[in-house]
Amino acid sequence: MAEDPYKTLGLTNGATAKEINRAFRSLAKKHHPDLNPGDKLAEARFLAVTAAHDYLTGKQEPAMPVYGSEADREYAAELEQRLRERRGIKRPGFRGKVKSVLKFFSRSG
Repeated sequence: MAEDPYKTLGLTNGATAKEINRAFRSLAKKHHPDLNPGDKLAEARFLAVTAAHDYLTGKQEPAMPVYGSEADREYAAELEQRLRERRGIKRPGFRGKVKSVLKFFSRSG
């Protein structure tokens, strides 16, 4: 997300869940594509508000970093750890197969 989600919703950092939902409903209604047919700016703003709400309420995790970066390798290691915990595997897994793990988790649909 390029912009601060609190700023997108017009809130200050540390806003309560009630404030987040109230701001989201207000802005979503104002910029909804059905209420602004043909207005690309309103549609883009609606999508930004929805993404900010999803991020702040925990419905959406931040997007995966660009493949090959240090953060990407850390993310892959975290996914590997979660997978091991879920399956009850105690030994380190995959040994250098980070690409296959990333490919598995980045499949769309």
